[in-house]
Amino acid sequence: ELNQCAADEWEVADARLNEAYQNAMTLVKAWDARLPAGERGGAEALRAARRAGIVFRDQGRPAEGYAMKGGSAE
Repeated sequence: ELNQCAADEWEVADARLNEAYQNAMTLVKAWDARLPAGERGGAEALRAARRAGIVFRDQGRPAEGYAMKGGSAE
């Protein structure tokens, strides 16, 4: 039950993060569109940051799991 609650909360948080990312991407693309071609790059930078965040999240999970070793949430 604890694992399911945590999974449900994660799904909600992930959906909110994805929505925030999409909103930010829309904004940054609009900013890029107003810049001269040689000065654009905000969307690519945001995309790279998001991808790095996903790698950080995924690679950090095993380390975070050690806090639950031996407990009912393991």
